[in-house]
Amino acid sequence: MGKVREVFPHSAQVLEINDQTSGAGVILATTRIRGTLRGNAIGQPQIVGILADQRIQPGEVVLTAGGDMIFPAVFRSA
Repeated sequence: MGKVREVFPHSAQVLEINDQTSGAGVILATTRIRGTLRGNAIGQPQIVGILADQRIQPGEVVLTAGGDMIFPAVFRSA
């Protein structure tokens, strides 16, 4: 997942979501915690901008929040 930066006749340049310079507003489906998903130095996606006392559970579904105006909000009923 990422955003198209430039389009060429037979290809496109995409900024991947796991890039350090990329980011997307997200919300966790169960806890409704909001944060920013971005890549770290080795290209692993991580959620930043959450309080230290907020815990993300393994396997929790992460949805795009839409606030960044790049990735549309994804709504999911419980």
